[in-house]
Amino acid sequence: MTRTMLNPSPELVAISSEGDLVAEVVHRGPCLVWQRATGAVVASIETSAHATAVAFVDDPAAVALVIGDEAGGVHTWSPHGGHVPVHSEHGCRVTAVALGTDGLVLSGDENGSVRVWDATAAAPARRIDLELPDQFGRQVTSPAADPHGGRFTAGTGSGRLFLVDVRSPQPPRLVAMGGPKLKSVAFATRAETVLTAGGTSAQLWDPTTSDTWAPLHDHRQPVITAALDPRATLVATGGAERVVRIWDTSTANVVHRLTDLNGWTLAARFVADGSRLVAADGDCEVGLWDVRTGEVLARSHRLGSRAEPGVTSGAPAAPWQQEAARHDWARIGCCCPRGARHVPEDFARLIAARTPEEASGDGLSGDVESQGFLSEASLPLASMLLLALEHERLSGPARYRVLDLLMACVDGEAEFTAEASGHRDIDEECRDAVRRGIPLFYQELAAESTPGSGERAYFILRALGEDTERLAEVRKSGLG
Repeated sequence: MTRTMLNPSPELVAISSEGDLVAEVVHRGPCLVWQRATGAVVASIETSAHATAVAFVDDPAAVALVIGDEAGGVHTWSPHGGHVPVHSEHGCRVTAVALGTDGLVLSGDENGSVRVWDATAAAPARRIDLELPDQFGRQVTSPAADPHGGRFTAGTGSGRLFLVDVRSPQPPRLVAMGGPKLKSVAFATRAETVLTAGGTSAQLWDPTTSDTWAPLHDHRQPVITAALDPRATLVATGGAERVVRIWDTSTANVVHRLTDLNGWTLAARFVADGSRLVAADGDCEVGLWDVRTGEVLARSHRLGSRAEPGVTSGAPAAPWQQEAARHDWARIGCCCPRGARHVPEDFARLIAARTPEEASGDGLSGDVESQGFLSEASLPLASMLLLALEHERLSGPARYRVLDLLMACVDGEAEFTAEASGHRDIDEECRDAVRRGIPLFYQELAAESTPGSGERAYFILRALGEDTERLAEVRKSGLG
């Protein structure tokens, strides 16, 4: 049986102004541009260094993309012009880019320097150093182009928001300061309004007066992306909570909570005069919604982004497969941006592993559980691990990793996505599930079938409250 490794989560995502194209950079690979409706990849853009920023132009009449890379390079792409390297004068990692309707490109770097380029002239128009504190947060995180041309906003890691007027010799004007790291900034096309998002909230600004209104507070975890409709009447926000919120800016209330995507929301954009919303998640999936009703109109994913299920007859043969088939993985949360759809495939690779490299636990360790925190997917995974330990002929490296993951299940704490999905006590639920395997752990403790497995079994049994004197006796008899 051939098993295909699923692609990891996109590191960067951008959506075109009409919502018909999506750009993704996945796992230090090329920037892939694909059609939202079909999932077909239309361009694979190779940059000389790893892409670290990507954005589409805010112009329905044109399709163009700008990419920044970790070596300080800036690149543009369009369906007709292809890939054009512009310049590499930053000298450090480009952290954010924006492309204006007038052909100007803004690129910001990790040292708080901004460059405005004329994409048609392929020469730098201006270098601007933002006034930023020396100690932290100097990187430019979230630029946005004024759709009327000539101006950009630049958000920073220190929570400062600047307005850059390319037509003026004056330095950038500080619009706001003192907030959290800005993750997303957007202009309204028909109103003098800027949207900023950082921390667990979003805020509307008048860039001329620095006045604010409609503070949007409902997220429990950081907002990753935010979008503003053309008239500044609606805002969409999304992040690690796997919920896209649509807000009414006149009341600062949430009017829709969209839960049709499973991964973290990495990008969102209003299209079709603001009547529809497009959002992309960390599982290479995109949704299209009617903003009036909140109804999902379409969902699609990039072709090749996941292993397509094969045709099978009858029930799954292995006990762990039967357990996996009981769960709707597309609706289960994970510590990683993808959601839990990848778990059964990654689990199948683990139990088939024969070498330590193959038994690394990729997609499970660091995803289902991460740094001692347990996601919603940890509970079904715990049951699958026990069934594999009992019924599968595991190699030594695979057995060690299975026990290692079970150890994480009994020693972890609830991660915020688990709490949000109703599993506030996921740590206790996992311990209860693993407790059914106590006889297996005693067998492993006595036999130590592979180096280190007895130690893992001992730890699990202690965490489950087993008598330490009995554990010592069993371990001693096994060693003797």
